Amino acid sequence: MQNMGLRHCNKYAASMMSRIAVALLVLCTQPVPAALALTATNNLSISVLVPAKVQMTTTPMNFGSTFNAQAPLQASASIAVNILSGTAYNITIDAGLHMAGERQVSDGAGNFRSYLLYK
Repeated sequence: MQNMGLRHCNKYAASMMSRIAVALLVLCTQPVPAALALTATNNLSISVLVPAKVQMTTTPMNFGSTFNAQAPLQASASIAVNILSGTAYNITIDAGLHMAGERQVSDGAGNFRSYLLYK
């Protein structure tokens, strides 16, 4: 009789295992709801500093060789700036090396000539 009990128990266990296997198979073939899908996101910050490429050229302002204070002189010079479009820039001109109440140019021998700059 003991054999009969074990066979019945084994049959019952095998039947139970079959049912569990079928249930797992059914669960595994079902679509996974979106709530169970795993998604990971993160933000990546990137910054790049690109120095503006500036090309600046100037021409000398030549007052000539005379420092006669009686004769007005006209001289011209230019400043050209080549810079990346949309880049802000500012050009300033200071008072120069020989400022004494007004802009002056020197001949290097102690003689000075006042001048004005116009745009």
